[in-house]
Amino acid sequence: MKKNLNELFEEFVRESRYSLGLSEVTIRGYESSFKLLSELIPNLSLDKITPEVMNIFFEHLQKRKRLVGKGGIKVGVKNSTIATYRSKLSRFFDWLRIRKYIDHNPFMYIKAPKVEYLDKKFIKKDDIDKIISAVLINIDWKNSLLRKRNYAIVATFLFCGLRLNELVSLRLDDIDFDRMEVFVRGETSKTGHDRIVNMNLKLFQILKDYLEERKKTKNTSPYFFISSTHNSRFTKDGVKHMIKRLNDESGVKFHAHMFRHTFAMNCINQGYDISELQQILGHKGIKMTSIYLRCRPTHVMKAKANKLTFENLI
Repeated sequence: MKKNLNELFEEFVRESRYSLGLSEVTIRGYESSFKLLSELIPNLSLDKITPEVMNIFFEHLQKRKRLVGKGGIKVGVKNSTIATYRSKLSRFFDWLRIRKYIDHNPFMYIKAPKVEYLDKKFIKKDDIDKIISAVLINIDWKNSLLRKRNYAIVATFLFCGLRLNELVSLRLDDIDFDRMEVFVRGETSKTGHDRIVNMNLKLFQILKDYLEERKKTKNTSPYFFISSTHNSRFTKDGVKHMIKRLNDESGVKFHAHMFRHTFAMNCINQGYDISELQQILGHKGIKMTSIYLRCRPTHVMKAKANKLTFENLI
């Protein structure tokens, strides 16, 4: 019996999950991209996987209207968004090509969009100060646990560069205070690999303070960051809601992943080399990590430029 495209995609996902052992984050990316393609190109079938149809898909993507914020309407997407959908779908199309369901991957005939990584995705120190003030002073949290937990979350983002899913998935035994290390489990990461991130003394003190406050509760969750209302962990939606409140109170517009960019930029500024940063961030390859080198503000390199003189040339 001939399989339809949805059945083939489900087979692709099963292979990705169980045979290749890809992370759930990666698989969700495949699923969301295929779902959007199916919505914008109804009755999608194998014979419609052509360059012409993919161009129509991206046209619909650019022209569709989306609700953002409180009733705002936005049209169009960034080149980086197009590149992301292209990358996710291309994995599936290559899978179909190798198994001879299609003759060619249609993206072979479509030039990839030019993606610039020069936008300032990191948060400046003055804005960090405003966010910290909002956590510790401006917002009247319901109890001390909320204040100390939320401060610990912001500090962990800033000093460890974790992804959102990695942060909410931290367990109590992932925090090693004796070694001053944070263990990031591979199953919670996009790459599927375990890694260890060192904590500095400031983060050590903040996490210890939060943990002492947590011990006063009856929450038995094995996860490190807990809910203040349920006997369970703090969720991704919970973190997003907290960050929305920090946006409103601090006047700084940011999202959770910008903390990761901020961490990376500050590591580079402190002299970390690109291979060290790759290991800390948990990137599969150096190419992704090198994006941060291109985003580095030129003013932080002025001091080094002044050291280039006739006297110290090699």
